[in-house]
Amino acid sequence: MFQILISERSFVRWRRSKNSYLNTTSISIQIRNIIHMSKRILLLHIAAICVFYSSQAQVYHTSWKKETPILSSIIGLGIGDLVLRSHIDGLSVEEINDLSRDDIFLLDRFATSKRSFSQDNISDLGMYSSFAYPLLIFLDKPVRDEAESVLIMLGETIALNGVFTVFSKVVVKRNRPLLYNPTVPLEDKLTQNGRMSFFSGHTSNTAALCFFSAKVFSDLNTDSPVKSFVWAGAAAVPLIVGIARVGAGKHFLSDIIVGYGAGAAIGYLIPEFHKVKHDRVSLGVGRQGLLSLSITLDK
Repeated sequence: MFQILISERSFVRWRRSKNSYLNTTSISIQIRNIIHMSKRILLLHIAAICVFYSSQAQVYHTSWKKETPILSSIIGLGIGDLVLRSHIDGLSVEEINDLSRDDIFLLDRFATSKRSFSQDNISDLGMYSSFAYPLLIFLDKPVRDEAESVLIMLGETIALNGVFTVFSKVVVKRNRPLLYNPTVPLEDKLTQNGRMSFFSGHTSNTAALCFFSAKVFSDLNTDSPVKSFVWAGAAAVPLIVGIARVGAGKHFLSDIIVGYGAGAAIGYLIPEFHKVKHDRVSLGVGRQGLLSLSITLDK
């Protein structure tokens, strides 16, 4: 009887101990779940903050690291322009008399019969008016918010396109179409400028300014419904200027095509080069159901 009583008491103590252990284990599991849930909530908050930061970050970034190669190119080409231009002379009367339209590429030959002063004035007006195109985009608030970067890029675009255009002219030394035109007075053919046809500076300058403006506006207004109109205007204005330069007898068709492409490329690529890479935020599920957060912030 005594042994049975002891056994019963031992069994009761064992049950109590087991229940206590189970309760402790249950509490421990609940605590771990709460910690895991807190971690998930914390990660979600961090992700939300990062996404907000990404949406509010600037589109463009300027720094000495980015500007140094551009400025070096501008200075180098500028020095080259000065040195090479000083060694260029206008054609002599004998050299002009020896020029023949038959030596011109077939698709360019028609330009040798053009000489319109009204077209010359139109091309001047179109090029100088294109300087207003970058100013117009400053009416847009997102552009004004990044005014410092935009102005730096604009200056680089104008300078780089200018020195690159002149460098091409002084290296190629192509005769202008008007030198082949017998109706043009001889004194207009003897100048140094008569040997700077390739490529069209009016067209390249206009294209650079217009494409720069369209690119910046599009980057800062990705959802704007007028983007297509902005790009259409940017493409049309340098085309009109180029056509007028051919009508004025100042350039061949190939001068216009190359000038358009060079200016458009510089106007587009300078802003693209300065764009900030988008911040990347990714969430994943790791082992034991834990969330993992990956954040990459680049410029």
